[in-house]
Amino acid sequence: MKRAVVVEVPPLSLDRRRPLAQQITEGLRAAIRSGRLRLDDRVPATRAFAKALGVSRQVIITAYEELAASGHLRGRIGDGSYVAGTETRPLVSRSARTLRDPDGHPILVWLL
Repeated sequence: MKRAVVVEVPPLSLDRRRPLAQQITEGLRAAIRSGRLRLDDRVPATRAFAKALGVSRQVIITAYEELAASGHLRGRIGDGSYVAGTETRPLVSRSARTLRDPDGHPILVWLL
């Protein structure tokens, strides 16, 4: 059963030393580790969360992608993103490979 959650993120700092996406990622990761967000809790939709925090949707998408890559979130197409727990192994180590383009820039390739 889905549990409605209130996501609390520490006040965001606009000093540019720490990107907003990183601050949000750290706040959500701390909420998961502390138990405020539990396994199978649905996190807010990217648009709603961005509006609530006063940031662009891309900032939230970047944070969610980082959490998914580290195994903390999992997405369900058409249904949202959910807490996966910290006991799962990161997706990056299981199903992705980093390649380089001709200029040497990393390219992340997901294996299906």
